Order: sequence, then structure tokens, then C-alpha cells
Amino acid sequence: MTRANGLTITWSPAGSDTTVYTSAMVFMRADSSKSVTSGVARDIDGTLAMSESQLLKLPAGAATLVLARYRLRNIFPSSRKVGLMTEMAESRPITLQ
Repeated sequence: MTRANGLTITWSPAGSDTTVYTSAMVFMRADSSKSVTSGVARDIDGTLAMSESQLLKLPAGAATLVLARYRLRNIFPSSRKVGLMTEMAESRPITLQ
């Protein structure tokens, strides 16, 4: 993929479920300390973007894209707030140009 074009990731959206969040990360396979992240966003429309300025911070070469999608719900048993989280992560090899 061409870094100068940015990256848009799409999937089936959560719709009106406001407890689902997503985040993406791209890291270089040769040096995993070189990475960029998209930040965290609610999964309303099934789209997450990484800008060209983020991706241009990485060198060209073999990389891995990781998409994390998770649900965060707060419940109140015994008058205490407790956060419950379930998570899914999917990774794909990509080549940055």
C-alpha cells in the first residue's frame, strides 16, 4: 500500500451499539518499535482511517496491520462501577511503499 494515500479500513459496523470501540496499529516487522496508531474511536460506521502523515512516519517495507475491536460496558453490581471488556484483534501483513 502507498503510505502517501493513507489507509482506510472497513468492516461490518456495530451500528447504534455505543459500547463498541476500534483502534488500529501499523508496525514494521523488522523493528516493531517503529509503529503508528489510529487512536480509539466508536464503531458506528465500520470505518477507521490512518492519515498519510501518520503512515509517512514509517519507512517503506514489510509491516503488520492490527485492528482491535472491543466492547466496553459499565455495570453497577453492589453500588460499584465495574467495566467489562471483550476484545477481538485481527492482523494482516502489508507492504508499505
